Amino acid sequence: MRIIYSAVLGFFVLAVSSACALTTETIQLDYSPRSGVPQIQQAETVTALVSVSDTRSRTDRVSSKKNGYGIEMAAITSQNDPVSVVRQAIEAELRGRGFQIGQSGLTVKTEVQKYYCDFKNGFFSGDAVAEVTLNVQVLTSGGAILFAAVVAGEGKEPSVQLASGGNAKLALDRALQDAMDKLFGNRTFLDALLKAGAT
Repeated sequence: MRIIYSAVLGFFVLAVSSACALTTETIQLDYSPRSGVPQIQQAETVTALVSVSDTRSRTDRVSSKKNGYGIEMAAITSQNDPVSVVRQAIEAELRGRGFQIGQSGLTVKTEVQKYYCDFKNGFFSGDAVAEVTLNVQVLTSGGAILFAAVVAGEGKEPSVQLASGGNAKLALDRALQDAMDKLFGNRTFLDALLKAGAT
């Protein structure tokens, strides 16, 4: 009897998850800047223009639902533009360290190469695994490149039962936070900002 019950329950869960997987879902991407970060000496004298472009291979979605067999189904889209979210995140972290944001001065040029969450199916549950990849450059007002690096942030929501928008959002928000931590934790990047501002 227990075997029959388990089989019926498993079939029901599979049927429900497959039905949900056919429905497109829209999420709101968010970013919360780190609080209490130390101010950088002389940063207040530096004005930066943050320029962000979209070079993603998939721009129609930030994730895809999957059915119980791991087959990609309906799209998970973003209500707000990932490019704008990245720009706002960089600007917020710059301001938090004392830099000024403007339409002139040095340029923090960023390409969003990837902003996507993939669901990895397991036997009893799966993981939502997200990656935000940014190609970042710091340019002087004259166009000289003082810093260039690819920054890959990773985020994960473990042990999920459904490939849903809510789970994708959690992983994506963590991936962007990880990318910002790696970028602003790079002393070479911060030194390039100060040098470009003084040029």
